[in-house]
Amino acid sequence: MKFTTPSRSFNTPGTIPAILGLTIALLQVSTSAFAEPDTEPPTLAMTGVNISKLSGANHYRFEYSITANDNVGIAELEIHGAVAGGEFDAWRAYPYYEGIPIEIILQCYEFRFEVRAKDLNGNYSVPAGHHFIAEPGITSSLKTKGKVGKNFVYRIQSPTADRYTCSKLPDGLKLNEKTGKISGIPRKSGRYKITMSAINVSGTGMSTLQLKIGD
Repeated sequence: MKFTTPSRSFNTPGTIPAILGLTIALLQVSTSAFAEPDTEPPTLAMTGVNISKLSGANHYRFEYSITANDNVGIAELEIHGAVAGGEFDAWRAYPYYEGIPIEIILQCYEFRFEVRAKDLNGNYSVPAGHHFIAEPGITSSLKTKGKVGKNFVYRIQSPTADRYTCSKLPDGLKLNEKTGKISGIPRKSGRYKITMSAINVSGTGMSTLQLKIGD
């Protein structure tokens, strides 16, 4: 997983006269002595989430922009993520540049990430996040065979599917839509083309199974 942010340059103002600098410093000390500690957290919004598929299996680029606001100023952004059903990794700090896209490049079927802002006094915003699940692809073999009168088992496999469907099966076979398991005892020989679908919240992946049932 890689996070990238663009480089930035800053202009340094001219030297403040010593007497003015001393006056400002004394004013800051005198006012902060009576000020209550800042406990107001920053606010954060994630916008413009864009997901594009790169070359290679399950290789994706995520781009998004962060806008954070605070009464004393933003110190940094912190980001962490988790692959598939795993635990989130540790928070990692990055510079904050308002409105400039942040990029994540990863290779996986499912990914969660969260971003939070930290202000200059150490207060954190409520995290904003995104949960990505790739459209399901069927990874099981697309050719199989069985025999009339013999027990038959085939499982449609997909890393991210929530449920499965298929076109009409030969007599004697049935599909478990939750597990993708096709099972039963075939009653008639022949060659069959069965359209299989794996489904989740992101879409549907389809493939054709070539099934040969012999005598």
